[in-house]
Amino acid sequence: MRQFLGENGVLNKANTADIETKKQGAKEKVQVEVMGSYRNDGKIDLEELNTNLKKNIQGLIYKGNAISDTNKIENVLEIVNVDGYKVKIWESGEVTLEGENLPILLEYEVAVPGEKVTGEKIKSIKKMEQQ
Repeated sequence: MRQFLGENGVLNKANTADIETKKQGAKEKVQVEVMGSYRNDGKIDLEELNTNLKKNIQGLIYKGNAISDTNKIENVLEIVNVDGYKVKIWESGEVTLEGENLPILLEYEVAVPGEKVTGEKIKSIKKMEQQ
């Protein structure tokens, strides 16, 4: 019986997996709309972001209400509520769930084996450690 109902039981693990799937789904919905809101200069177009979020994510809540002409995102560092989960949109365009760490960009010089370092820099994402 403990195998099914205990803290490490099958039912508890299934419930935990279901919740995690829903949380990640909420995050992914916002990520898709953020990615579709970039301008040619690499910055997020806030009007496009508001339009995309309003049009494509049913039930999204921002500051207690649905996104509208009078309740819209005006800065890129905001929290929206999707499917009951708080999702944060960062200035960098990164999207995280409440409690997740923001990835940081690290720069590395490009080196080709057998050749000298080019001096060109690339960026790599690394998750910040919990403090």
